[in-house]
Amino acid sequence: MYAFIHLDEEEKMAVAYGVTEITSEVSLTARPFFERKGYKVVKSQKCRANKLMLTNFVMRKCIL
Repeated sequence: MYAFIHLDEEEKMAVAYGVTEITSEVSLTARPFFERKGYKVVKSQKCRANKLMLTNFVMRKCIL
């Protein structure tokens, strides 16, 4: 719930500053949340965290 409110506020601020597009690097777990908020996957990428290889996603949303 708080994540939805926080993201909505960030998007409102971005619009107020004239930003037309938001890009974020998102974890596999967070991807469905961002998709529900209208973000689209630009690309997937592999990142190393200690000895683990993790997949995350560059996601983008156009805001007008």
